[in-house]
Amino acid sequence: MVITLLVGSSFVVISLQLVSIDDVVGVLNSVYASRDFRVVLGVSGFVLATLGFVIFQLVTLKMQREKTIAFTTPDGQVTVSLEAIENFIRRITKHLHGIKEIRPDVVANRKGLHVFAKVTLLEETNIPEISEEIQRLIRKKIQDMLGIEENIQTRVHIVKIVSKEPEPKAQAERETSVEPVMPYRDYPEE
Repeated sequence: MVITLLVGSSFVVISLQLVSIDDVVGVLNSVYASRDFRVVLGVSGFVLATLGFVIFQLVTLKMQREKTIAFTTPDGQVTVSLEAIENFIRRITKHLHGIKEIRPDVVANRKGLHVFAKVTLLEETNIPEISEEIQRLIRKKIQDMLGIEENIQTRVHIVKIVSKEPEPKAQAERETSVEPVMPYRDYPEE
């Protein structure tokens, strides 16, 4: 953050021409001329680069850790991908009457699992009933599947309500039509 502030403010100072080029050249010459300035600059650069690398490692480790949940069994540790849980939620809710599509997003943290489900419903569906059923089903099935009693928070967000798609007439007609007529059947053979 400090480096970003310094670089950003330097760019602003240069673009507004608040410092003359002679002053910048003078500062750089004094840094090059003094051994102490170079040592301080080199040590500072090394510390900042190391700190940046450590922060990068911590952030990527945290992101990787959040994509799975882990629990211990008598035989060892088990990790489960959050994507696997999302696919499981899609499978267990697709049979519910009134749901056209569900897109779950699962997040794990110290407080437990958080499921955020974006749902597209068919019209004439009772929203409070289907929302309660989705939440109950997700909570029960995930707890049964993982064998945990952890807190599972489920939020349902209705993103769209659509009408039922009527069966296309063309497909119904194709299913009931007779066999196709062979072309050129009435022409005499040579």
